[in-house]
Amino acid sequence: GVAHVEVQTLRREAQVAVHQAGRGWLQVVLADRCAHQLTDVLLHQLGEVATALDEIEAILAIDGDNDEARLILEGLLNDEYVSGRVALLLEPIYEGRGQWSSVVDVLNIRLGLVDGTAARCALLRRLAATHRTRTADLPAAFEAYSLLLREAPEEVLTLNTLIELADHAGRWPETAQ
Repeated sequence: GVAHVEVQTLRREAQVAVHQAGRGWLQVVLADRCAHQLTDVLLHQLGEVATALDEIEAILAIDGDNDEARLILEGLLNDEYVSGRVALLLEPIYEGRGQWSSVVDVLNIRLGLVDGTAARCALLRRLAATHRTRTADLPAAFEAYSLLLREAPEEVLTLNTLIELADHAGRWPETAQ
């Protein structure tokens, strides 16, 4: 219907503006406005969340710290069908802004959705390191490293880091378990 025609028109306008973006700031603003209108139509008129996320991803490829895209994503973070992808898109935005508690939140969302030991271990490493070096939440870092050690008991570096944290925090009884 009308919404599908509007999507096609906005896509063409955004593509032309992006193509001309090298010519000046006005084209960048126009491209951004078209992309946001397109996302709004896809989400609210057509209910095409996956396609809207594709458009948001394209916006972020041009402007990785786009406030409107971030706000739209934050509104979708609790949608169980897309929360993993949304968390993945939000993570670099939060990192770039130094919003480490938000980074922790999206890492936890991703951790709850990921399959496979290697992927879980990679996320647990990031989560533990973020707690340890960015939020200075040593008890949370200890918990994340403990989970990582359960997932991959052969990792000597994880064991050494856990021992260091236990020594620092006086948590030897928990570490021994």
